[in-house]
Amino acid sequence: MPLILLIFVHFLEHREDQLAQARDRVISLAERGAADHAATILHVHSTLRMLALVPDVRWAMPRSCKDILYQAKDLNPWAVGFAVADTKGTLLCSTVDGAPDATVGEHDFFRRTLREKTFVTGGYWHRGEGKGRRWRPGFPS
Repeated sequence: MPLILLIFVHFLEHREDQLAQARDRVISLAERGAADHAATILHVHSTLRMLALVPDVRWAMPRSCKDILYQAKDLNPWAVGFAVADTKGTLLCSTVDGAPDATVGEHDFFRRTLREKTFVTGGYWHRGEGKGRRWRPGFPS
C-alpha cells in the first residue's frame, strides 16, 4: 500500500509540473503574440500616416495615386490593398481590383475614423473563400 501511495503522489507531482510548464508556455506564446500584434499595428499606422502625407495620394490624383498605393502594397506583404475614400466613404483610388465595396462608408471602422479623426482598426472580416480573415485599418488625412 505505501508503494502505491508513493507512486500516486509522484504521478500527481509530475502532472502538476507538466501543467505549470504548459501554463508558462501559453503565457509566453500570448506575450509574443501581443508583441507581434503591437508591432504590426505600429507598422500599419506608420505606413498609412506616410501615405496620407503624399499629396498625390491625399488628393487621389487619378494615375499617380494608384501607382503609389501599388508600390506601398508591394512593399508591405501584410497588406491586401490600400484605398483612398472621400468623407462619404466612396473609394476614389484603390489597389483592390474588383473590390466588392464601391464604398466603405457603412463600415464601423470608417465612421469611427471620421468621428474620432484618428487611426482606427476595424474588426475582422472575411475576404472571399480561402483568403483568411483580415482587419481593416483607417487613417484620416
